[in-house]
Amino acid sequence: MNTSNGVFEIMDNNDSSPAAKPVYKPLASTIMYSVAFILGTTGNGLVIYVTGCKMKKTVNTVWFHNLAVADFIFTAFLLFTIVSSSRHYDWPFGDFLCKLNTLVVVLNMFASIFILTAISVDRCLCTWVVVWAKNKRTPRKAEIICIIIWLAALGCSLPYAIPRAAISEGNAFAPPPVLPTCPAATPTT
Repeated sequence: MNTSNGVFEIMDNNDSSPAAKPVYKPLASTIMYSVAFILGTTGNGLVIYVTGCKMKKTVNTVWFHNLAVADFIFTAFLLFTIVSSSRHYDWPFGDFLCKLNTLVVVLNMFASIFILTAISVDRCLCTWVVVWAKNKRTPRKAEIICIIIWLAALGCSLPYAIPRAAISEGNAFAPPPVLPTCPAATPTT
């Protein structure tokens, strides 16, 4: 049994040739995506509510609010992946949602990395230059930095999403006619 791309592949025992077609079992992927969808949207939604409505606005709450927004958007878009994996990776949503889903996944990756980097730099500055940080760190500056981070993340994400399209590929469950799929995000060179 080979586990690649989060999918269990089981080769047919009767045919040991390399051309043997794998049989995909997407049930485990669908279950894991569903759990991540439920816990992720609920948990990040709660963090967004608490940091946005219930807590005093500080630099730290701005960072964590934006991190939770990035993760919430990602987990909300897992719904498309759940449907696709439950249909044996048939993508019924068309080209636009294929591009948008890819954009959201990659945008989350870049936004999370950039926000975590900003948190690390902020923590470093707070311990390295204490007096300067006390006088210069404001929630407004953190919000401006977050806007720049989101724009940079969008700029880094667009090259992954723009060339994307739902393509038709045959698979073990779909002899001709073929089913459209939205393949994993890889940049074109």
